[in-house]
Amino acid sequence: MPYRSRLALAALLSLSCSLARVALPRPTPTLSPPTSTPKPTPIPPVYLPPQCAGTPVATIPAATTMALPTIGVAGNPEIDAETQLAVLEDLRSAVETNYVVPEAVSEDWRARVDATRAAIEAGLATDAFYTRMRELVSALGDDHSYFQTPA
Repeated sequence: MPYRSRLALAALLSLSCSLARVALPRPTPTLSPPTSTPKPTPIPPVYLPPQCAGTPVATIPAATTMALPTIGVAGNPEIDAETQLAVLEDLRSAVETNYVVPEAVSEDWRARVDATRAAIEAGLATDAFYTRMRELVSALGDDHSYFQTPA
């Protein structure tokens, strides 16, 4: 590289370094240190009735603190055979007209519907009816269809 080129390169480099130093703003000192925690705002006093003076604000009777919630599910309400047949017919109609996979609604599935209808007409208890309905829907063979009881 000739001497002039080296000199021009050195001049450019020295200019660029000094310009970069001039272009950057100088930091200004912080006059007061930042506070990391804000000052709490005082809470105004609340009216306390005279009969409550000297009593803790939140008092819970001891028996209540030890009580546990009673967990229980109510059973399904009893339904008659006419309602069971109406639910079965609604299910059959919905599956045959709206089901995504028409091949799943086979003669075997229709035979299951007929067997369920015969069991209802013979006198099927409510819980047994809901069990049969769940089995009927699961016989479709997919993971997204289910039968939900009232309870």
